[in-house]
Amino acid sequence: MANIIIYQKDGEPIPSSELDFKITKAEQNIKLFADNVLNVEIQSNKVLPLAIGCYIEYCGEIYTLNQLPTVVKNSSVNFTSTMQFESIQYELLDCAWLLPADTYGDSFTGNLESFLNILIENTQRNTKTWRVEYMVGDVDFMKEYKTLTYTQTNCLNVLQNLCKEFGFEYKFVLDGDERVIEIYETIGDTFPARFRYGQSGGAYKIERKTTNNKNVITKLFVFGSDKNLPTGYRENKLCLPNASRNLSYITDAEAQAYYGIKESVKYFTDIYPQRYGKITSLVPNSSASHAQYDYNAFYDSSMDFDLNETDENGDTKWLIDGTTAKIQMVTGNLAGYQFELKKFYRQYGRSGLPAFFVKTYTDANGLKFPNPNSAAFQFQVEDEYFITDIRLPNSYVTSAENKLKDEGQKYFDAYCKPQVSYAISIDNFFLQALYGETRIEQTIFKTGDYIEVYDTDLEILKKLRISQFTRNLLNPYEFTVNISDNVEITSTFQRIVSDIADIKNIITISMKNK
Repeated sequence: MANIIIYQKDGEPIPSSELDFKITKAEQNIKLFADNVLNVEIQSNKVLPLAIGCYIEYCGEIYTLNQLPTVVKNSSVNFTSTMQFESIQYELLDCAWLLPADTYGDSFTGNLESFLNILIENTQRNTKTWRVEYMVGDVDFMKEYKTLTYTQTNCLNVLQNLCKEFGFEYKFVLDGDERVIEIYETIGDTFPARFRYGQSGGAYKIERKTTNNKNVITKLFVFGSDKNLPTGYRENKLCLPNASRNLSYITDAEAQAYYGIKESVKYFTDIYPQRYGKITSLVPNSSASHAQYDYNAFYDSSMDFDLNETDENGDTKWLIDGTTAKIQMVTGNLAGYQFELKKFYRQYGRSGLPAFFVKTYTDANGLKFPNPNSAAFQFQVEDEYFITDIRLPNSYVTSAENKLKDEGQKYFDAYCKPQVSYAISIDNFFLQALYGETRIEQTIFKTGDYIEVYDTDLEILKKLRISQFTRNLLNPYEFTVNISDNVEITSTFQRIVSDIADIKNIITISMKNK
């Protein structure tokens, strides 16, 4: 039986010397990348002195009361209080998402680290200390740059959306008083026991549910964007490697044999040939009467092809007739800004390095970018950028095609079989036999973990991922666990007061020392 103490904001237990109460309902509910709450219902002879900021420590986590309890007066000596205690991640709901003061507009271009740096900056207006720990090595989602817009939202919603956009996973941990967001490629371990239906199998109920309305796909046509494709490319959109439009598909013979031919089309409009460059030095100003550097120009010594190159007919190979090439800045003072390319030199000045000259952009307020008088809006060494509205050499096309193949395969793997999840009611005696009394107030299941389930009637024999579980606080070995092949990340995060299952429990509210 779990022994839970409710503390006041100052760390003192709630006084209970004059209270006659019992806990009638209580449970822990955790959903991967979403809810993590304790739902509690108490019957008492008086209204409980529960204020916002009260908290419970359970399984190494802190759960805080962020909203006043719902109280029902049944009689003058009978009150029902229903409340929800929320984990530390909900503190990010109270941190508004604001871009840095020197950022123009509502959009920001950057990699995952730069977005998370902004998130941590936003938490600094709060009283809690937050930081990010990267538990990953050299992975693609740390290198990718995106232009994203978030308005009228909070840091938790943004974190969830970044998880979808960049394809990483995260979890929250406490390090003393610090809140830590740990970033992973994937999280989760494998549970040490297999579950099957029956008294000795650990599961006394297994329910299969369809998780979405999408049909099974056994043949997926996959295309990317039409941007930056070279002259003579086989189609007007990026295709899979060595495939024409009608052959740009992914299929699976076993799935087709089982479900038949079920076709669908998927466009990945953010995948196209791209070259990311970096400013390696600034271009000196040729006029001594002006600033030291030309504010609308920069060098990139790593530029590996000549934008001005022509073919045997004298036509440009990479620049597109009638279309102006664009320089999109992704880091630095001008991150998020896009500039028209005025001129490119394969070798410029005394250095003989590739040089880019851009047209000055003037906004609606008359402010110029890059700004000739303010270093806060000028190019700097190490700033990164990419070029759009051009054609790119085959090496960049091949790289984009391979990325399209990888992303298309991930999508296909998710939908080449019915989208189902399973709810398993765990036999508490099975877990007691497995752990004894060692885990009664400790973590047993974690969202993101994998458990192996076997059942011949439902045709299950595989490891499935824990997407959600509910734990009975009266009997901490009693669980309902939701598992599935795929975890759908919701686009927004909201506080949801869940219906609380009818379970019994005893929670001790310790007396205040007098």
